[in-house]
Amino acid sequence: MLIYCQGLEDYHLDELQHQCFNVESYDKVYHHYNFTVRMKMPEADWKVKLYFAEVKEVFRKKYYLCYPLDPNENGNSNCTPPSYMKYV
Repeated sequence: MLIYCQGLEDYHLDELQHQCFNVESYDKVYHHYNFTVRMKMPEADWKVKLYFAEVKEVFRKKYYLCYPLDPNENGNSNCTPPSYMKYV
């Protein structure tokens, strides 16, 4: 996050807007999150920035990804239920 926010004075998690847990197969499990971060820049008011994060587990090893989103983006949220869930 600091790559995008040089000169950042303070920051904190603002709001978790969306989260999703998905199991594609035994070896591919992931969580998706869309959240906002409130940031204080020098000589400026607090700004709110939208982020996407993914925690993926492949063969019991976790991988992490996080990047900022544009306000009109929805993140990489492929969290539609599997087709068999229509019948449960």
